[in-house]
Amino acid sequence: VDALEGGKWLLELFGSGEVEGGRDTMEQDLEELVRRSWVVKDEDPNQETRQEKAAKSRARCLKKRSPAEEGQGGEETDVLGEKNSEEMLQLFAANERAASKPHTNTVISDFLYWHTKAEPVLNVEDPYIVAKDPPIAAAAGNEEATTEEGDAEVEDGAAMAAARQALGMEGLRSERRGIVEKSAERLGAAVKRMEEAKEKNMDALVDLKGLQDDRTTFKPEFLREREKLRDGLAVRYQKQSDLMEHVNNKERVDVDAIKEALRSANETGVGVWSPELIEKAELKMQLLEALAALRSATEAAQAEPLADGAARGAFGKTLATAEELLAKVSSKGLGLSPDLGAEELVAKAAELAKAPAEADAA
Repeated sequence: VDALEGGKWLLELFGSGEVEGGRDTMEQDLEELVRRSWVVKDEDPNQETRQEKAAKSRARCLKKRSPAEEGQGGEETDVLGEKNSEEMLQLFAANERAASKPHTNTVISDFLYWHTKAEPVLNVEDPYIVAKDPPIAAAAGNEEATTEEGDAEVEDGAAMAAARQALGMEGLRSERRGIVEKSAERLGAAVKRMEEAKEKNMDALVDLKGLQDDRTTFKPEFLREREKLRDGLAVRYQKQSDLMEHVNNKERVDVDAIKEALRSANETGVGVWSPELIEKAELKMQLLEALAALRSATEAAQAEPLADGAARGAFGKTLATAEELLAKVSSKGLGLSPDLGAEELVAKAAELAKAPAEADAA
């Protein structure tokens, strides 16, 4: 409502800050954006504009609707053109009035800002307007200029000096110098670390070369033990073969030779490999010793008959031992030389043991 007759408007606002009122130009701004979107870019100036084409189109449409007024077509076109010109003037005036007033609708204002194309503008005076730098001579290091700069800072106050350091070229120069100095320190430290690492690598290469030389001429310590172990196993195998020859060969009936072979086999650990061979060797040695004792006792009994019971008991015990050992040897599969005459000796001793007993019974 443009005007209110017989009344008044009442607007109440509550706030803690400034309140600003204005006209809402949202619809006009949107319409203007739509109109601008219709504009053909890079249009040929010799061709008719969109407004002219639209005016002719409306004129043709009105002419079709009122055929009785054909004679007045030219006059009607002029009237429409005048009306169109008046509308454009009113539109331009409305746009000027809207542009001169602030926008109360921030959403539409932002929309216009982001969707309106505008040429970029750079104002190079903005930093100097905020905090103007001192004269160039002061930045070059002139003592007189430095004195004047100090006086200027006193006159301007600490705020201006701080603003120059924060927003001026002098502060930027100091900041860049600090960055360059820090970068130089980091670079120097990095170069120093690289040199130290290079020296360490060279020392490590020297140590590695020495270690390589030592390892090249290094003789493993276990080779001596290996040779010793191999020699011991070879000796054990040899002693085992010798003992096996004494046990399995029927012609080997020498008690001393068997005893020596058995002793050597025990010393070299043949019993670890073949405990049964050690048992057979001991059994054969005991049998040969028993047969030798029985042969001596038999020859003595033949020369002088057994007179008392003690002699007969000792003779019978020797015979029983020989018979028991002979049975064990047979069960183990050990053979004895026929020249030894073990069975004949046992049978003869048994007869000598029976004869005194029969004589006592008679």
